[in-house]
Amino acid sequence: MDDGIAARPVGLRERKRVRTRHDLAEAALALFAARGYDETTIEEIADAAMVSPRTFFRYFGSKEELLFAYPNREHPLFFIVDERFKDALSTVVTRDPAMSDVAALELALEELAPHIEVFRERIMMLEAACASSAALRGRRADAGQELERWVIDAVSERRGGVDEEAVTVAALTMSLFRLAVARWLAADGGGGLVSYLAAAFRQGEAALQGGEPLAGGGRRRAPG
Repeated sequence: MDDGIAARPVGLRERKRVRTRHDLAEAALALFAARGYDETTIEEIADAAMVSPRTFFRYFGSKEELLFAYPNREHPLFFIVDERFKDALSTVVTRDPAMSDVAALELALEELAPHIEVFRERIMMLEAACASSAALRGRRADAGQELERWVIDAVSERRGGVDEEAVTVAALTMSLFRLAVARWLAADGGGGLVSYLAAAFRQGEAALQGGEPLAGGGRRRAPG
């Protein structure tokens, strides 16, 4: 009984800590999207979250850290780069060897899509925030490069080693992924992210081949 009583305050403090971190992050994202990143002060973020600036610095070192710190579990607005992305990429290694690397990655991203879709509104606010600040756009590019390195690792493991083609596959795949997400965000209720991923990959495949996509969606490993 004593153990249960002793443990309860620790749980309550932890929940309060998580709640405060979440409130600060949500307040910041809304302000960044509405007013612009550079124009928003830490004092305004703290006020919107109903805490003091001193409390803000107990959780975050800067405004930038709110959006681009890692890992996701500790910093709630970095919602695309998290363990789910790595989990999705892990399936690439176990796909049928006859399937192309690009097709295996496409399937992994399609499986990840539902986890991204729940953040649609927040991703749109993040895009608005990044549009207001060159510094944020640079950090977003850095975050994209981190994703791309994870893709290179997954493809390299599937191939049994790193080579130039693995790097090319990763760059191509992430370009198509970003294109699909951008089109999905721009659409007003025009279907799920999976449909935009499929369309982007088919168009990319056709462009590379200079013609129509392969039968069956190009899910065969290219010769050689």
